[in-house]
Amino acid sequence: MKLVISFSLVYLVAVVPHSVAQTVLQGDSIYLGLQAHKDSLASVVTRLGQRYHKTEIRTWFHALMRNGEDMYGTRVDGYALHYERLGIICCVSEKTGRLFRMQLNRHAFITSSRGIQPGAATFARVIERYGPSQRGKEYDGQPRAQVITFDHKTWFVALRYPHIAFISRGKLKAGEDPLKRQVQEIWLW
Repeated sequence: MKLVISFSLVYLVAVVPHSVAQTVLQGDSIYLGLQAHKDSLASVVTRLGQRYHKTEIRTWFHALMRNGEDMYGTRVDGYALHYERLGIICCVSEKTGRLFRMQLNRHAFITSSRGIQPGAATFARVIERYGPSQRGKEYDGQPRAQVITFDHKTWFVALRYPHIAFISRGKLKAGEDPLKRQVQEIWLW
């Protein structure tokens, strides 16, 4: 009788997601060396690479003509570079060629300088760490949340501070407590 010994070697590879979030440094205004109103499209591509999807940023407008007629339209204000794998959208102005907004979601694995992470904090936590929003005074004891839309289809609720905004997607409903809204994105202005 022959004894056959077989060895099986199994390699276990632990895939650890970014358990330690990257900090947005220097006054909550710089991410991976990029800063709104300072860096150009070329510097965005140099730092983040060319694996992005590009879309136009259009602004809807309404104008009243001298003859009393209404004019409606859109204009291209810039381009959005969607780095989906990195969890970031970089918005670049067509007029200046400069970065004017970075939208970071929970896939960007970031934290603000005061410990706010997309997907892990509420507006109440933001106010606890940052104080009342700079974009409005308290109203009936509640901090003022700003409602934003760029296309009248997608809505955001924001608590804005200098160079940084904490974003929750969707319209603010009547009677809704904004303090309970989840921070889904951080935008650097």
